[in-house]
Amino acid sequence: MRILFCTSTFEHINHGPAKFANLLLDINATYPEHELRVLTEDISEYKVDTYNGLVYRLDLKLNPIQNLVGLVYRMKPYYRQAAAIKQEY
Repeated sequence: MRILFCTSTFEHINHGPAKFANLLLDINATYPEHELRVLTEDISEYKVDTYNGLVYRLDLKLNPIQNLVGLVYRMKPYYRQAAAIKQEY
């Protein structure tokens, strides 16, 4: 089974979706037949390498107007990045 989990929080928060994403990554070690990866905008570029290709960084820049409707606007960049990831994995 292949899963791509998309979340806007990952590294700097220890509860909610970020904690869930980190717990999901443990599935890769416990059950090697599953492939689980995470797409997030909340991870440092240097930290991405420590996850051995399991975590993808979305470089999302929002201007103040887009930030007001951020939830709706974020869907398109996440979708584009997810489609690109799907092509490779």
